Amino acid sequence: MNKYLLLSFLALSSVLTSQVNAAEVRIEHVDVFTDENMLKQFQMTSFKHAVNTPVQVHLVDGVINYEKDVAKKLGLENINPKQVDVQKLKYKATRLFNSKSFVPLRKSLEQSLITFEKTMSLGIKKVPAVVFNDKYVIYGERPLNALRIFKRLEKKGEL
Repeated sequence: MNKYLLLSFLALSSVLTSQVNAAEVRIEHVDVFTDENMLKQFQMTSFKHAVNTPVQVHLVDGVINYEKDVAKKLGLENINPKQVDVQKLKYKATRLFNSKSFVPLRKSLEQSLITFEKTMSLGIKKVPAVVFNDKYVIYGERPLNALRIFKRLEKKGEL
């Protein structure tokens, strides 16, 4: 009789354990939306280690930074637009856009456009935003704190 009682207990405990684990949300990937200034404040290495899953950082100010970099390379930082020689500017821009030094700028613009598309598709309204599995968004927190909040909500079954 004790043998059957033990087997029943083992079967029941495995069912209960599987139900408890079903409430867990496995973090497949994380997207962090921020700007360059805030990123400097985040402990991304610690966060990546803690979450132990792929993390993609999206800089939402990438297009602005791209424009500043191009303006700087073209010598347009502090110039009155009325003083610009359009023909010389076209020449400088063509040389820049066809040069090897433009490749990193082009890549940063491409990444900025990917970030913009991802931001719009997820409906991100403000930064910082930490998104788990393209589903759960936590606004206004540093990534490590957002992970703690996520785990707390998960533990309470509020996800």
